[in-house]
Amino acid sequence: MLKGKAKWLTVAVLVAVSIFGAIVWAGGAKENKLSSVVLFALEACNGCTQTKQELEKIKAEYPQLKYMEYPIDTQSDMANRYGVKTHPSLLFLNQDGLEIGRIEKRTDYAAIKAKITSLFAKAPAPLALSDPKQGQPGRRLAAIARRRA
Repeated sequence: MLKGKAKWLTVAVLVAVSIFGAIVWAGGAKENKLSSVVLFALEACNGCTQTKQELEKIKAEYPQLKYMEYPIDTQSDMANRYGVKTHPSLLFLNQDGLEIGRIEKRTDYAAIKAKITSLFAKAPAPLALSDPKQGQPGRRLAAIARRRA
């Protein structure tokens, strides 16, 4: 059993951690709004070309989003940063560059539109922390944060 100053110090630390966690969690909800769509593709890939064409149609419908494309063969550092292992891969990012959604393999206009619509409808917790060494450790943190809510 803790006595005196040690007891109060423990209580103070627990309160500080709880307040910090609440601030981080409350701030996280508004930071998870969809802001960017990133396509990782290979130039010689048929499925990548088709997905790119479908994404062009989406750009006209959602001009408020930023669209980026990274060729996997020449910019593998970005692919590694987000843990991209298949092509084509569409990543949906929030304002901080954290992944909040993903579509892998060839996809069509309807699937991309459905994903964007679902991401606008809710503000999910980030799936990844974008740490190139760890892949996607944010899934664990997001699960912990959802349990708190």
